[in-house]
Amino acid sequence: MIVESILVVFFALVLDFAVGDPKNKFHPTAWMGSLIAKLTPYTKNSSENLEKLGFGINYFDKYANSVAKPVFNKAIPDGLTGIDVIANFRLRDMAAGGQGAPLVPVFHQEQFFSPKENRAVLNLGGIANLTLLSKDGGVSGFDCGPGNILLDAWIQRERGKDFDQDGQWASSGRPDDALLLSMMSDAFFSKLPPKSTGRDYFNLNWILSHLQHASYSSEDIQATLLQLTIQSTLNSLQAHAKDTQRLIVCGGGSKNITLIELLKIYAHQQLPGLLIESSAQHGVDPQLVEGLAFAWLAWAHQRKRPANMPAVTGAKGLRVLGAYYPAT
Repeated sequence: MIVESILVVFFALVLDFAVGDPKNKFHPTAWMGSLIAKLTPYTKNSSENLEKLGFGINYFDKYANSVAKPVFNKAIPDGLTGIDVIANFRLRDMAAGGQGAPLVPVFHQEQFFSPKENRAVLNLGGIANLTLLSKDGGVSGFDCGPGNILLDAWIQRERGKDFDQDGQWASSGRPDDALLLSMMSDAFFSKLPPKSTGRDYFNLNWILSHLQHASYSSEDIQATLLQLTIQSTLNSLQAHAKDTQRLIVCGGGSKNITLIELLKIYAHQQLPGLLIESSAQHGVDPQLVEGLAFAWLAWAHQRKRPANMPAVTGAKGLRVLGAYYPAT
């Protein structure tokens, strides 16, 4: 599947300030528009040959009632780049009563479906989400829990690092069974799909709320958080797609060596016969899958093709996603 002549830029920004705060002189979309303008000459196509810019940005605004939301000023990217913009993919689904997420299952179906076996795609971004691809053509998907978000939050607090390289710090600790049980008792994990979540729910405060009644070493907490990602993923597969034969992993978390090794070990115990492999083995770099998904959404918008999945988001019906903002 090829998305032709569409440059896609997908960023997930965590901002500790409100975009509208007068003290804030940084505007994320102005920065991105400038960045895109600088990067365009290094792509295969010049800006004159690029038909559309598929643009997705999410940020968490702590001043906006603790709700994560997609928002940006569309005029800034198209004004700075001179390229038409297709953006705001989530809002049309939300207007139809859906959660606006996850939106990637339709792309996963296009890219990874096989009529020969039941497959699932695990996107290990900040949040982990699953797309279930039955060999008979059925598709479903949902957020299954935290991916990297809690691991990153904890190592940032305790060691001042942005992320746990290869899961090395987590591997130096031991998961605490009681702490893991406390975390897994959160109502989100037993909630039935459709469901989605974000950093407005799973964050540092969520971790701290589970540490109030006992003392743990920092590395043991990290090891437990890694186990939480693994267990919530496997529990979701067992509950909703226990006949899955192949699990295709993508997202930044796919590069966490410790996480992937332990995922395979526990999957062998819980779901014998499940083959786990990277999306790279299916021709797509794990860290490009989500960006390509939004390029595909822009492509679908151009062709007026509905791209949400009501069974996934809870929307009342199919919708063409996104809005078109011409550069001139």
